[in-house]
Amino acid sequence: MNIRDLEYYHQLSKLKSYTEVARFFQVSQPTVTYAIKRLEDHYGCSLVEKTASNRVLRLTRTGKLLASHVQEILTEIEKTEKAVERSKKTLFVLDCLRSSRMI
Repeated sequence: MNIRDLEYYHQLSKLKSYTEVARFFQVSQPTVTYAIKRLEDHYGCSLVEKTASNRVLRLTRTGKLLASHVQEILTEIEKTEKAVERSKKTLFVLDCLRSSRMI
């Protein structure tokens, strides 16, 4: 399991289509299918099920639970990325100020 797997799952929970998720991320459909399979193997249960017509996917009860947590996880990752970027910029500015005092 990795962050990309969670991103694929997040989109699958919204789009309900492996093909649409693959299109969204510009990857092959088997790439998305394999990512979801990795998540199912990791958690030891099915996360999605096909309807009788095999045209529409539904999240299982556990799949719905995971989807809500994945949204939170991805939001926290995004916040962390932004905080680290701000921190790097701030450190750079402080470093420049320190250098100018030495001159």
